[in-house]
Amino acid sequence: MIQHSLRSFESLSNLAAHLTMWLGVFSVGLLATTNIQAKDRPVEQALIVTIPLSTGTSVEMKPLFKLEDELTKAIEHSRVGEYDGNEIGERTFTMFAYGPSADKLLEVALPILLKMQMPKGSKAVKRYGSPGAREEVVALGTGMAN
Repeated sequence: MIQHSLRSFESLSNLAAHLTMWLGVFSVGLLATTNIQAKDRPVEQALIVTIPLSTGTSVEMKPLFKLEDELTKAIEHSRVGEYDGNEIGERTFTMFAYGPSADKLLEVALPILLKMQMPKGSKAVKRYGSPGAREEVVALGTGMAN
């Protein structure tokens, strides 16, 4: 009976070892597939539009929300990327759009942005990759492209 118990224990140990091994193989395969998929995806670029706020009141914000709606529609219609939303804080209204080309995002957005009289310090930043990647700043308020 003791021998039977020991064999059962050995069988369970073998089963556990095999399961652990297969789990490891599966995990490595899954990670490799994820890395291949990430490598094959184009680098996502960004267009970040920042507009300084003087008061942040609803009167000041209303045209910015209208501008945001126009940008969203234009970006979606042109299929150059997607509008991701805004961030309001530290006396700024910031809008974010992402796609495979920051240049194409600005090409679609610029005519809409220029219809509105932007306050001094307004800018569009074309970011050519993930945060920390090369950026190009385009002045939208007083002054022109940098």
